[in-house]
Amino acid sequence: MCPSEQMEEISSILRGINVTIMHEEYEKIISQLPTDTKYLKMVFDNIDELFACSMNGGICWLLGLLRNPFMLEISQDVFEKVANVLLKAADTMNIRKIALKCLAMLVYKTNTNHYIDSNDSECIINMIKVSKETYYVFLKYLSVLGKKVETNGILKDDSVSVKMSKIKIMASNPCVETLKVFFDLLNESDTRLGWVLCKSFVKICMHADMSMAISELKSRCKVIFANESSWINIMTILGMLALHGEDIGDVLDIVIEAGMYNNQFVHNAEMMREASLFLVWATVRGSSTFDKQLVCFSAARALLDESLSCRRAAASVVLEYVGKFPALIDQEIVSLINFHSVKRLSSCSNVVGKVMELLQSQDIFERCILRNIFHSSIEVKEQACYCISSFFDAKNAVCSIIRTNITTPSDYIGVFVLVREFFKQDRDDEVNEIVELICNIRVDSNFAKFKEFEVFVSLYVEIIEHVSGIICINDIGDTESIFENVYMFLVKNVYSIGVSRIAWMLMKSNKRFADRIFRAINRCNEGFILANARNEIHMDKVEKQYQEWLRHGSIDTKIHVMKAICFTEYFEKYEEHVLNGLEDYTTDFRGDIGAGLRMQSLVVAFMAMKNDIPTRYFVRYFVGKSKVLRDMCVAMCKECRIFVSGFEYIRQKSVYISCAEASIYNSLSAIRPFLDEFYKVFTNLLIESDKGNDEMIYMSLISALSYLDGSHHKEFVYGIIEAFGSVDASMCKMILEHAFEIREKLLPCITQILRDNTHFKCDGSDSITHNVQNNILRRIKWATVEMVVGLIQLEITYNNPIYINNYELISMVSLTTTDPFIPLGLNNAITQVLQIHK
Repeated sequence: MCPSEQMEEISSILRGINVTIMHEEYEKIISQLPTDTKYLKMVFDNIDELFACSMNGGICWLLGLLRNPFMLEISQDVFEKVANVLLKAADTMNIRKIALKCLAMLVYKTNTNHYIDSNDSECIINMIKVSKETYYVFLKYLSVLGKKVETNGILKDDSVSVKMSKIKIMASNPCVETLKVFFDLLNESDTRLGWVLCKSFVKICMHADMSMAISELKSRCKVIFANESSWINIMTILGMLALHGEDIGDVLDIVIEAGMYNNQFVHNAEMMREASLFLVWATVRGSSTFDKQLVCFSAARALLDESLSCRRAAASVVLEYVGKFPALIDQEIVSLINFHSVKRLSSCSNVVGKVMELLQSQDIFERCILRNIFHSSIEVKEQACYCISSFFDAKNAVCSIIRTNITTPSDYIGVFVLVREFFKQDRDDEVNEIVELICNIRVDSNFAKFKEFEVFVSLYVEIIEHVSGIICINDIGDTESIFENVYMFLVKNVYSIGVSRIAWMLMKSNKRFADRIFRAINRCNEGFILANARNEIHMDKVEKQYQEWLRHGSIDTKIHVMKAICFTEYFEKYEEHVLNGLEDYTTDFRGDIGAGLRMQSLVVAFMAMKNDIPTRYFVRYFVGKSKVLRDMCVAMCKECRIFVSGFEYIRQKSVYISCAEASIYNSLSAIRPFLDEFYKVFTNLLIESDKGNDEMIYMSLISALSYLDGSHHKEFVYGIIEAFGSVDASMCKMILEHAFEIREKLLPCITQILRDNTHFKCDGSDSITHNVQNNILRRIKWATVEMVVGLIQLEITYNNPIYINNYELISMVSLTTTDPFIPLGLNNAITQVLQIHK
């Protein structure tokens, strides 16, 4: 057959074949091509033309032909020609491995080896210089075929892919020296390399002294210290050996040590626990012996591990045990673990006691739980401490804590949480030794650098408060340590309200400490301002300082002082400042920073004022521009049980609201019909509507407007105008559309706002009320005009005129165009509306 006829036949064979190679899909291509050896010479003779026609198809066809179980005899010229084409094809990444596999098979079947060479600087195949990756992948395939191949050992500067190839080459030549090299590689951290190493290690072990190899592997699992990867690889190897039916002996100590490893400072701690569970699973799968301790360990990890993937892996191990030994394990354990292991740890805690009862074992569970006291995660600590206080005696936990060198806030938090849980169970006596330790600790000021410091302080305060409720605080351990700790917490300005409560108790019986707290008041931080709120020894000076700050202090200091006033008994002295605070709309680069002062002032107003001022401002803030204040109004109603459910997105419970709960409830009774109607509409919208929280709140508030009287109605209008003038465009549009439905109810108040303040300029008085109302009008003037213009535009759109037919309203709107400070965009909008009106 002439060359042209050969090419025609080759083309006809490749025609119509899908030659896109992805992953392992080349096998599908090979299955569509003929593998008769009669085509081999044709392919060799036309190799260049074949690859030019279709490189992917040509290389797949060649691989299929070379798989025939026959040795080849070809000339040196043909060999070099084909080898060069294959090396060129290896430069294409998606067919690189197939090309090198073809080359390896060609070399093996022709029994030649003079073409390869390597040294420290270069690698050569068939007189062509190639990369180390290409060279060693080729040698790997050659060794897999059974040809003896030598490497120059695994070097430090070798890439991961080169190391992987070398390991596979060495595994094809099993010997004692290779096993020694593999032992030295066990601490390799790259997971890809580790997996290849483990498989190759098992392959070598099959040709070595198995018992000696297993013993050596287990001897390296004594202490975990900067050798996590070694533990992971060893447990993987032992698991693979167990799956091969080898007797790996007792691995309980290794499994427990690795399965409870939770070092937060290493990245592969979770992988360590997963490897330990793999070892348990492999032991179950490859053995016919029932090991109850391993079952208990797996059940414990399924309920106690912080990682969901580890909990699910442990649940799979338990399921494997039940499947293999159904008569030895209660089936209820499977349903309990499967249901709870996918949930939060708090849910898992609920069934720990039941699972231990079914397994009739506590030792393994207790070991896992005790280790978790000092875990880095608060959630894990809380689960561990709950389980200890609910299911175990405190003796082992107390001994473990006393033996531990506690040096960080995270460690102390675990101890604090444990004590708190025992307090909840009314088992105080069992942890007296730990409580005494806590009361005597002198907290290092460097603890403030840790992210858990606030949690640490809050738990410390909770324990000291609990203990002081039982015995006099001056009789608690080293009282001087408590004094110093409280003072340091106030300096660091952390958990101010809780620390202040301890400071109030200490100051009652210690004048020296009260003097020290007062001297620090000029630090102006929240801690010392709150701590001095009940400094009875220096109360006159404290009140004088509070008054000065409320007149001339920064906005942040005013907020702190207003919080402190919540805990005093002299509200009437601050009434003027409370009114000013209710109207504070200070802004800076942080935004509406006055919202914090308005919020605290409202709480004080509920406590101090018996008139309708608190409820009027409550209505304004409820519908106003600040989401923080809207949420606070909802939180007040939830705290007073006016709103019995819903609003789950508001999670934080404010201690400042709690201290005024009774006053808030009594005051809000004046507008209870409005709040009840709002809550009813909002609850219905939650069920029927898919709108966002803010829009549903505004829709509900607008629906309830008819339940407000004159003064509260007016504040509602002020609030909705403030919101309209301050929020983003989408929310502004939403407010305008819903306000359009009640514009008749808004009209009287809007008209008053636009009458040049005549309603409020009664007699030229400089009273607070007079100034406050004028400030309101100035602040919302342009927002009012903008809302009127927006409502008129909607009237024109829907052909439903009310505002546009009100001559007085249109006249006052047109007069605003003469104001030199009118925004340009608003001026243009007014002009357009007036032209349409004419």
